Formats: sequence, C-alpha cells, structure tokens
Amino acid sequence: MMKLVSIKTAIIAATIGLSAGAMGAMADETSLDKAQAKAVVTARQDAFEELKDLMAPLGGMARGKVDMDAGLVAKNAAQMATVSASLHEMFEVDTSGFDIENRSDAKIWSSMDDFTAKIDALTQASGVLEAAGVAGDAGGIKKAIVGVGQTCKSCHTEYRTE
Repeated sequence: MMKLVSIKTAIIAATIGLSAGAMGAMADETSLDKAQAKAVVTARQDAFEELKDLMAPLGGMARGKVDMDAGLVAKNAAQMATVSASLHEMFEVDTSGFDIENRSDAKIWSSMDDFTAKIDALTQASGVLEAAGVAGDAGGIKKAIVGVGQTCKSCHTEYRTE
C-alpha cells in the first residue's frame, strides 16, 4: 500500500536527495549527515505545524466560537489523516543523536511500537472526524474533534519535550 505524504514532506525529502519512501529506509543517524538530519527534523516540524493549522478552526467549532462548517471539517480531517500517516516514515529516521533543536523526545526511538500506535490512533481519529463531517452530524463532529485532541495530547504528554 502506498503511503501518502504532504507536499511539504515530499519537497523536504527531494531537497535532501531522498524519495519519500527512502526517508524510512535510513535506519539510524549513522547514515545521515547533520544537514540531512536537519532536513528530516524540519519536515517533521512542518508536518506538525500543518496539523496544528488544520486543527485550529475545528477547535473553535467544538467550543462554539466558530460556526460549524461540516465541509471544512471533512476537508481538514482528510488532510490530517494524510499528514499523520506520513509521520511513520518521517520518524523511522532516528535523529536523536544530532544536536538539532526540536521537541521530539529521544525515547520515541526506543518506544517505537507505542509511538507508531499513537500515530495510528491520530490517523484513525481523523478518519472518524472526516466521516462525521461528511455526514454533517454536529454532535458527532464535536465528539470526534475532542477525540482527535485527545490523541494529540496523548502523544505530546509522552513524546514531546517543552
């Protein structure tokens, strides 16, 4: 099955001379130089920034501060699922041995099964949110937005440094 990646991820991978699939083929930092590691970290940061941007209007909808827009919910949730699925490949590259400023805790690479399960939970929660958006179910949308937020928090609590 082909993995989907965001345009930003594909551009970063191309910039450092890798196909999107080859990013995952690099098993550890010994096959990277610092510039390549920095590019991988930048791709991850861009992906998380994209997720944050996609989630921002949805949080306002869940709190009743922004009018409910089921079409936007479905569109953003579909893109969130795509971006979250691309995280698998981005985190197969262990950059923890490099002195590069980022918020990824080094324990990600020693707890990869749990970390990837959290990525999968985000992808699944995004799919549930997309389905609620397509159905136009305001109650289901609010519940699914909370579900996505909980999956984000779960991973941040365990694997994001401050």
